[in-house]
Amino acid sequence: MDTPYADPIHTLVVGVFDNTDHARQAIADLRRAGFVDDQIDCTCGGARPRVSASNEMSPDAGGEWLEDEIESGHTVVTVRDADQRAEDARELLRHHGATIREPSPIGSYGTGLPATPF
Repeated sequence: MDTPYADPIHTLVVGVFDNTDHARQAIADLRRAGFVDDQIDCTCGGARPRVSASNEMSPDAGGEWLEDEIESGHTVVTVRDADQRAEDARELLRHHGATIREPSPIGSYGTGLPATPF
């Protein structure tokens, strides 16, 4: 009998910073902790032009609240596919002063919730 296989549920961690230098320090620590550049995105907002540190901002990252944060001048750092290491990523971002924003509990690793709401 075949064992059923489900695709992994990937966790997206979002940190919002008031200070861009703190965001840069957090990104450096994420890299030292083993998160790779393909997982880490950084978008600076406000009067400054939007800058992406590595790739485009993940479409899963947010909605209106994300746009509001960027327009308000905050720096948003996302860690995609953090999965079992999501809490490590959250702690590193918090250590550097980030406010953690979760895009949605649906399909988040460790919540026991399905990837689809039905």
